[in-house]
Amino acid sequence: MAEPDIFEWASSDITQTVQDPDDTATTVNIDNKTEPVTEWKTNGILYNVNTPYPYINYAFNLIANWITNLQSRAGGKVGDIEITTDAAATITTYADLHGGTWLSLGSDTLAATTVYVFERTV
Repeated sequence: MAEPDIFEWASSDITQTVQDPDDTATTVNIDNKTEPVTEWKTNGILYNVNTPYPYINYAFNLIANWITNLQSRAGGKVGDIEITTDAAATITTYADLHGGTWLSLGSDTLAATTVYVFERTV
C-alpha cells in the first residue's frame, strides 16, 4: 500500500464578511479557523449541537500540523519495518541509509534463508 499524501486543511488564514444572524443590517468578520473556547475543548463535539466551522477548521489544521511535525522529526517512517537478507545489515547501516533510530528485532530463517528485521523507532 502506498503512503498517503500529507493532508492539508485550512492552512491559510482568511476572514470572511458575513451577515450577522442577529441583525440583518450588520455584517461581521469571521476567521476561517478559531481556537475553540475551553468548554468546546473540554466537552468536544456534542450530539445535536451545531459546531462552529472555525472550530472544525482549527482542529483539522492542528492535526495536519502535528502530522507534518512528527513526520519531519522522524523522517516520515516511525514504525516502519525493514526486512533484509543482507547479513552485513546493522542498526548503524539502517540509520545511515534511512535516517532515524532503528531497533533490531532479531533474525529468523524462512525457506532456508536468514532474514533480519529492523524497526524505525524515531
